[in-house]
Amino acid sequence: MTSEEIIAKGKEVIRIEADAVKGLSEVIDGNFVKAVTTIRHCKGRVVLTGMGKSGLIARKIVATLNSTGTPAIYMHPSDALHGDLGMVRGEDVVRAAHGQAAVVEEQRVGLQPRDRRHQRLARGSVRGPDAVRDPLRKQPAVGQRGEQ
Repeated sequence: MTSEEIIAKGKEVIRIEADAVKGLSEVIDGNFVKAVTTIRHCKGRVVLTGMGKSGLIARKIVATLNSTGTPAIYMHPSDALHGDLGMVRGEDVVRAAHGQAAVVEEQRVGLQPRDRRHQRLARGSVRGPDAVRDPLRKQPAVGQRGEQ
């Protein structure tokens, strides 16, 4: 690639990313307010979980929350299966990151509100063939589209 092509490609990537960020304003609604309010009034910690890239992003969000004064922890779904789920308390708020691998782990871990007293923030959408088998898709969560 020439210098000009590299510069052009860099500008194209920035334009694409800027358009994506602009599009986010279209999805901010009452569900966003519910999610923010739930986190603001959380008496415990915000617990984030996820696998793979979703897990990496969850760890970064935990670092940001902690640095801004909101207590947060990251819990790997597999570790939760082997005892770490006991760290989740009733006053905590759980946000399970989405991803096709996470669907299976979340089902096995049991991060459902009926099993625990914590509140659960809605996850991003699960896509692909696992969407139909997503065990949490019918369980209401704070900030979930279609929530009553």
